[in-house]
Amino acid sequence: MTFERQIATASRLIAQYGADCVWREPGTPTGSPARPVAGTPSDAAVKILFLTNTSRESLASLLSMIADTELPSGGKRGLMAGNISFTPSLSGLVAVGNVFAEPALRILPKNGIDLLAPNQVEPILYYLRFAG
Repeated sequence: MTFERQIATASRLIAQYGADCVWREPGTPTGSPARPVAGTPSDAAVKILFLTNTSRESLASLLSMIADTELPSGGKRGLMAGNISFTPSLSGLVAVGNVFAEPALRILPKNGIDLLAPNQVEPILYYLRFAG
């Protein structure tokens, strides 16, 4: 079973309602392990649909501040279409708009990216959780 229709729908809606962003993946370090040299980062233009908080989510945000809970963090959340030319990583940074300037949005180091791909081959969309 393929998910072409679901991928096309997610891409169309995120393109329509999402914000222009730049996803930056850090470059692969070169040199010796004792003296690594930072690699050249790669940028990709993406659309991310940022989700707004509701009162129910605000309660979850408050409860997530309690240590050792499994609730999602109170930071920004968003959806990104799965038909992109790269695989996003937890070390990626996101700039809202087409200019990469600090402060960039950082992906949560744990459970920051969830992939919706029912057949594990065709990604439909990514659910992103950002720190802060």
